[in-house]
Amino acid sequence: MLKCNLIFDEFSIIYFNHMDSLIPTARSNKVATTLAMGNFSQLKKDFGKEQADVIVNITGNIINGQAMGETFKPLSERFMKIMQDRQSVSVNRTDTSISHSKQLGKAIPALKIAALSSREFINLVADNPDEKLN
Repeated sequence: MLKCNLIFDEFSIIYFNHMDSLIPTARSNKVATTLAMGNFSQLKKDFGKEQADVIVNITGNIINGQAMGETFKPLSERFMKIMQDRQSVSVNRTDTSISHSKQLGKAIPALKIAALSSREFINLVADNPDEKLN
């Protein structure tokens, strides 16, 4: 029952039967699980779409660099949405008007994830706001 972390680099080439139950079972025993892979399509190829979706959806913490293909769109969906200021300008022959509004939008749009440079990362950390992070 001591805190520890299992790290699987190049996870998509390692096959564990019932990985979808191993991760939450490990978490309940204070074992963190870190899965590192190139992209989501590798996981789908080796685990199948259904199993890959389950594995990705039971993870709480995500650290991601530049992502292409199918990977960046689902990542963008996992990040919260925030209120964003919008401005629109209308111009006609006699008048120019500017209107301001607020709209709920993605905190990190998919195209921003796709355009990250080699030294940029985004992360999503699962936490309980009432508890101090160790």
